Amino acid sequence: MDRIINILGFSTLFIYGFTMNCRAFFFPSMLEDLNLNNTEGGILIFTEIIGFVISTYYSGILSSKLGVKNLYFLMLIILVVGMIVYGLSINFGLVLVGAFIFGFGLGGFHLAANAFVGTGDSKTKAKRFNRLHIFFGLGALFSPIYVNFIYKIGLTWNYVFLSAVIVPVILLILTNLWFNKLPDSVSVGKLEKGLSVKLLKDKYFFLICLGMFIYLGMDVGIISWLTGFLNKVKGLDFETSGYYFFFWFFGIMFGRFLGSLLSKYLNELTLSILISISIIFMCFGIFASPSFAFSFGIIALCFSVTYPTFCALTAKHLPEYQAPALGILITAGGFGSAIFPLTMGILNDVIGKDLGMTQSIFLGLVLIAILLLLFRKTRSYY
Repeated sequence: MDRIINILGFSTLFIYGFTMNCRAFFFPSMLEDLNLNNTEGGILIFTEIIGFVISTYYSGILSSKLGVKNLYFLMLIILVVGMIVYGLSINFGLVLVGAFIFGFGLGGFHLAANAFVGTGDSKTKAKRFNRLHIFFGLGALFSPIYVNFIYKIGLTWNYVFLSAVIVPVILLILTNLWFNKLPDSVSVGKLEKGLSVKLLKDKYFFLICLGMFIYLGMDVGIISWLTGFLNKVKGLDFETSGYYFFFWFFGIMFGRFLGSLLSKYLNELTLSILISISIIFMCFGIFASPSFAFSFGIIALCFSVTYPTFCALTAKHLPEYQAPALGILITAGGFGSAIFPLTMGILNDVIGKDLGMTQSIFLGLVLIAILLLLFRKTRSYY
């Protein structure tokens, strides 16, 4: 059973990283092909994130009633439908529907995988979560290679998702074959009225959610504007900027590999040290010469273990409400990833792209303060 759960979990995160980055790479071509402006493009991204956020929140609650394996199977079907609708879209209205369905399926699909892998010995949760999230980096690294291949053989952006949908379809078939071997239930707690409020009243969990909100907002904000920043501010061409974008995800993948090996050392204090190091390299990457653009890869390396460690800390702290708690946690991160890239975009217009990136430095300082508070509370809890 453990082997099957690991296969499903790792495949899920690979598909998550792969599909998210495929969409990011074909997005400019899609806007041009459908004759959409940047505002309509922003609405599409916002719609997708809203679908993701709604799904992760309610999937966490529904998993307590339906069971995680039923949730996983259902969300995998929704993801496949979303990718097909996205690929077949011929106008703004249809692609808007596809974006919401895609985000909704991806959110619950991702949550269920985290809940599966979060079962077992609490001492090895950080190791398992870091190994799981290595595959997000692998999927993200593979996506630009795949998209470039589709374009080189003369196909349009539509065929990126229409051809890539075979991957989740294969996983859907395997899930169906293994369905009876999966656990009927995971320790996720009972479906209770006001469960979200109850969990968020736990000060330790509330701080983890706040930390995830800040972290993902900082992470996605940098990713969203990195290529434009390197091109417009640092004067690098798009090919070179794309190389550093690739380097970012290599840092994420390699960092999570190291995190899986050194998981016993990962806690709130070590995360605060890593974020402190990342802030130093942010200053180099933002204010120094273009030759310091490699700093963003080091920032990604330092960031890499934050997300899986937050998931592991949540699963450890609230084992009886694991899936609902993970749903709330990922929802908090989803709100951050929707809000802070937008505020960075506004700052780019108001004070310039050279200073808009400084938002990440401020958010990093806030995150360090939250992590130190969490470490203090850990010592009192455990």
